[in-house]
Formats: sequence, structure tokens, C-alpha cells
Amino acid sequence: MVRFGGFLTGFNLLNYFSRNADRMLIGRVCGPAPLGLYSKAAHLLSMPLWFINTPMSSVAVPTLSRLQNDPDRYRRAYEKAMTVLAYSTTPITVVLAALATEVITLVLGSQWVESSAVFAILAIGALGRPLAGATGWVFISLHRGRRMFLWAVISMPCYVAAYVVGIRWGIVGVAVGYAICEHLLRWPLLFYAFHGTPIRVRGLVSACYRPIGMSVAALFVMLATREALLRFTSLSLVPRAAVTLGAGALLVACCVLVSRRVQQDFKELADYRHSFRGAAA
Repeated sequence: MVRFGGFLTGFNLLNYFSRNADRMLIGRVCGPAPLGLYSKAAHLLSMPLWFINTPMSSVAVPTLSRLQNDPDRYRRAYEKAMTVLAYSTTPITVVLAALATEVITLVLGSQWVESSAVFAILAIGALGRPLAGATGWVFISLHRGRRMFLWAVISMPCYVAAYVVGIRWGIVGVAVGYAICEHLLRWPLLFYAFHGTPIRVRGLVSACYRPIGMSVAALFVMLATREALLRFTSLSLVPRAAVTLGAGALLVACCVLVSRRVQQDFKELADYRHSFRGAAA
């Protein structure tokens, strides 16, 4: 237990540093004003994802730990959890990316509108991040603390290097560096985390491609709708956001109507505890 706890503590320390190195670098190089814009955008983005990931983790880790000696049930439970997590978090990041300016203005006020570009880029970088973050469930539930710590040792320099390269273009460059690094490291992380476990990357893709595919399609629809509204109408901020969001929701509704598999997925979203119990049964 002490050895496992030591690796877990080491991972948390390195992960905390890599997730906050961007702010330290911005504060050092760019000063307090750009740091404030960047920090506000990053904090606003992380809040809704945190409120979903935290309760799900509290259920997922003990459930998966009880199934560690039953590979088939473990795999089913994890893939079902990933489906629920994808449907819960991906649409949020897509909406925040498409309506970055409107969200920043409504939530923080017009004085923070300069951070909307950073907010949108960070949201695109966070697309799928909760799924990659859930690899921690596999590391912990299968007692693979050493591998988890080694991943932090590998990934931390990559993030820091991305921030150092991006700082030449200010806070937007740092956000772009983060987004690129996040997506480039995602697939290596999945293969690394699932090696030697009942989970397979193709199983995760099968469980998550529907919510991610619909969300990405809705993102393009919302971006096109918003651009058209800005060009050809004089709608104010709230009506413009409502129409843009409605266009994305209409696309999702059409997908639900034509796909029985998506309909089944939506029925399983009512209670994620029930989803875990059903997979573990």
C-alpha cells in the first residue's frame, strides 16, 4: 500500500506541475494581465468537466476494483462507463468551443471577452480529455501505480515544451501548444494504459465514436450557424447563442431519431450507477 501510494502521490505531483506550468510561464513572461485572462478561461472550462468527472470517478474506481479478477465484466463495465462519460462531457466542450465569446460575456462579463479565443482553443484541446483522464481508473483499479507514475514522467516534459514553444505568441500560443500536445499524447496514453489489461483501444473507440462523432458534427453546424448569424443578422448575444445552440441540438435530435443504437445509449444515461451495475451483473 505504501509503495502504491508513493507512485500515486508522485503522479499527482508531476501532473499538478504539468497542468500549472502554463500559468507559471505566462505569469513570468507575459505578466499579470495576460495571466488573468488565461487563468479565467482555463478555470471556467474545467469547472463543468470537474463536476461530472468527480462523482463518476467515485463510483468507477471501486466498481472496477471489485471486477479486476473478471476480465470480461471489467471490460464491459469500463466501456459502458466511457460511453456515459463521452455523452456527458463531449457535448459540453463542443458548446463551449462554438460559443466561447457568448459564454465568456454572459458568465464573466464583457471585460473578459479578450479571453474568448483562449477559451475556445482550450475547449478544443479538452475535447475527449475526460476519456483520456479516465485511464487513471484503469491504473488505480488494477494496481498499476508505477505505470501511472512513469506516464507522468514521460508526459510532463512534453507539456512544458509545448508551453515554452507557444509562449512566443502569447497566451493564445500557449493554449494552442496545450491543445496540440493534448491530442498528440492521447493515443499513446490509451495504448500505454490498456497494455496488459482487458481493455482494448478498439473497444473504447466502439463505445465512444457515436457521442464524439455527433458532437464534432454539431460543432461544425454551430460554428457555421453562428458565422451566418453574425454576417447576415443583427441578433443580440443571447438570441444568437440560443439559435446557434438550437442548430446543434437539432442535429443531435435527428441522429437520435434515425439511430436505434443512439436511442439505447440515451436510455443508459439516466443513472450512471445503474450503468455500472448493469455492466457488472
